[in-house]
Amino acid sequence: MQLFFDPSTNRGTGYGDPEGSFEVRFLQEWLNMFAGQEVEVDGKFGPGTRSAVQRVQSLFNMETDGVVDDDFRDVQTYVEGYRSDQIEELVRGFDTETGSQQDLVDQINMLAPAGVDIDLYLDQLDVDLNNLLLVVF
Repeated sequence: MQLFFDPSTNRGTGYGDPEGSFEVRFLQEWLNMFAGQEVEVDGKFGPGTRSAVQRVQSLFNMETDGVVDDDFRDVQTYVEGYRSDQIEELVRGFDTETGSQQDLVDQINMLAPAGVDIDLYLDQLDVDLNNLLLVVF
């Protein structure tokens, strides 16, 4: 899920629209799904979203200004690539002689953050679970 933000998609974005900003919703979903944050997905870039962005910036030794800029987008790309690689590694190393399809699905589910729908998670990573199972089994 490559996220592209208007340069103004930062603090205060989304408050002019009752439903918030689509871009901010995407960011909030990403923070919850890939960065282990717990942000309300309301489309408004307020204190909670800014704080979650700052925590991610801190983890990657970035300036903790809460601004979603090119450096932050680089972190997003890195994190998503790392998660995809984890799934690929798991699938490549899976022993089909001793494990079932459900065993593999269970192991992949453990890679997703708690409370995140696995289908949505894999979709965001462009991973087709059914296709993986067909290839492996």
